[in-house]
Amino acid sequence: MADYISRARSNYFKVKAFEPFQKWCENLDGGCILEQGDEDPELVTMLLERIPLLTFNEDQEDWEEVDFPSELAKHLQEGSVAVLIEVGSEKFRYLVGFAVAVNSEGRSVSLDLNDIYEKAAELGKTITRAEY
Repeated sequence: MADYISRARSNYFKVKAFEPFQKWCENLDGGCILEQGDEDPELVTMLLERIPLLTFNEDQEDWEEVDFPSELAKHLQEGSVAVLIEVGSEKFRYLVGFAVAVNSEGRSVSLDLNDIYEKAAELGKTITRAEY
């Protein structure tokens, strides 16, 4: 049996306050590492095992689902946009890619590499999936 392995990272973006943002990141699943920009310390990037689906609720001492883009938006400086890209695979059986962008107002857009199959249908009838 193969394990799914993924990696995710963000662009550099600005947050309202680094310390509360850092504390929020520490409670996310996905092994969040923060790095500040060399030339502009107000800029921060996130390095993750995956785009988080869970956050640790300290009051309930348990994991709960998180709307990651909405929660991230609360930390962004006005006008800032965070872009996160995740890629992963289960050996060569399944390759995936996903990206989400969110702004400080909470508006987000996303895309998934599997959307290529819809676009490929415009080119012909015989399309198999690039997997297993």
